[in-house]
Amino acid sequence: MRERIYYDASAENDGAERSMVEITPGHFVFASEDEIQGYKDQAAKYAEAEQK
Repeated sequence: MRERIYYDASAENDGAERSMVEITPGHFVFASEDEIQGYKDQAAKYAEAEQK
């Protein structure tokens, strides 16, 4: 069963504006523009590992 994790904006101290972004179908994260590609790359690695 999935458990919702609530976002605590006070944990981010870099001042970057973050928004909810869909990284893979149905999987969303709060990310700034410069973090999005890193999350997508990480998701692609997990997907590749699952196919092996």
